[in-house]
Amino acid sequence: MGGHVASSVYFGMSPMWVSTVILAVTYVVIMSEKINRAIIALIGASVMIVIGVFSQEEAIKGIDWNTIGLLTGMMILVSVSRRSGMFQYIAVWSAQAARAHPAKMLLLLQIATAVLSAFLDNVTTVLLMVPVTLAIVKELEVPAYPFLFAEVFASNIGAPRR
Repeated sequence: MGGHVASSVYFGMSPMWVSTVILAVTYVVIMSEKINRAIIALIGASVMIVIGVFSQEEAIKGIDWNTIGLLTGMMILVSVSRRSGMFQYIAVWSAQAARAHPAKMLLLLQIATAVLSAFLDNVTTVLLMVPVTLAIVKELEVPAYPFLFAEVFASNIGAPRR
């Protein structure tokens, strides 16, 4: 399988049990939403290394640099798109086309998401559409959840099969 795991942690306990406890505690703290998720994840990973579940070399080997590169690229794309005014344009266009009717807006946003998803990655499409959606629902004073769920489903419908 993957890399070699240390035979025991510094306290003589099984690395499997120690890592399970650290994972459970990390998830509980993340679900409490009192501290930023990224900080908690880094603390959990650091504890795994400090206690001896993994060596630093094993932890670095476990990083998927392709995924980090993909996410970084998507964030750059979203940032550039936001600054260009693309989100505001799509929001105004869809509001005019649907005459500010929430059900029509929902349908238009789903179609736009599915079409974008045919050309972009699903996550990128959702990242591009969420700011538009949030701007629209704020103006219409309607809940965002139905719109966001519909867009997530539409992004999977529009995605090409590989």
